[in-house]
Amino acid sequence: HGGVYTAQVSGGGAGVADGEWRDGDGEPVRVEVPPGGDIDVGTVDAVAGGAVAGTVRDAAGRPVPGAVVVATSERTGAIRFAVTPPEGTYGIVDLPADVYELTVRVDVGCPTDGGYVPLWFPGTPNPGLAQPVVLSAGEAVAWDPELPPDNDQDGMDDRWELREGLRPDVHDAGLDPDLDGYDNLDEYRLGTDPHDANAASCGCSGAPAAGARGWGPLGWCAVGLLVAGRARRGQPNRSAKPR
Repeated sequence: HGGVYTAQVSGGGAGVADGEWRDGDGEPVRVEVPPGGDIDVGTVDAVAGGAVAGTVRDAAGRPVPGAVVVATSERTGAIRFAVTPPEGTYGIVDLPADVYELTVRVDVGCPTDGGYVPLWFPGTPNPGLAQPVVLSAGEAVAWDPELPPDNDQDGMDDRWELREGLRPDVHDAGLDPDLDGYDNLDEYRLGTDPHDANAASCGCSGAPAAGARGWGPLGWCAVGLLVAGRARRGQPNRSAKPR
C-alpha cells in the first residue's frame, strides 16, 4: 500500500539494537512508498545493541525463578523485560543506546504464597532513590539483585520487620505505630524507625501532623530524594525524617 512509513529494526538476538530506523541525527527515517510500487531504501546501517544481564537471587543466595526484570526507556517510555528461569538468570538484549530505569519484582499468584520486595536499580526498595542506567551502543551492564523476603506481601523486608518489632506474617504496611503520619512502608523505604515519632520536619514542606495521610514522606519529601537519585548524588538520604 502506498504511503509514508517508518521502519522497525529487530536485532533478533544478534547484537543489533531493536527500535526505529533512525538517521544520523536520531530522527525516525520516513520512507514514501508509491501506490502499487516498490522502493529501494538502500543499505540500513545496523547499530550495536546494549544489554542488561545477571542473576536474581534471594537473601540466602539462591536463584529466584519467575522474577520479572524490566528496563524502561526514560526517553521513549518503551519497556523491555525478561523473566528468570529456575537458574535465576536473565538477559535483556538488543537495547538501543539510552537511559533506562531497571526494576525487578516477583508476581505472586496467591496471598498465602511467599513473596519478595520489589527493587529498583541499584538495589533500593525506594523508587525515589532509583538510579538511571546510561547504556551506550554495544555496552553490557551487569545487575545481580538480591530480593528481600516478603512473605506477607506488604512491600517490607521480613528481616526489617522483625528488627523493628513488626509482624512479618501480617500485611501491616499501612499502619502507623508512632502516629507521626509515616506508615510502616514509608518508614521502611526511608530507613527510619516506625516507633519514633520525633520527626518535626522533613526538610521540604514539613512533616504531616499526627495521623495525617496526604502525600506523606514519599510525596513532597521524596521529590528531593527523587532528584538526588536521578542525579546520582550518592547514598540514600537518611535525614529525610530527622530524629
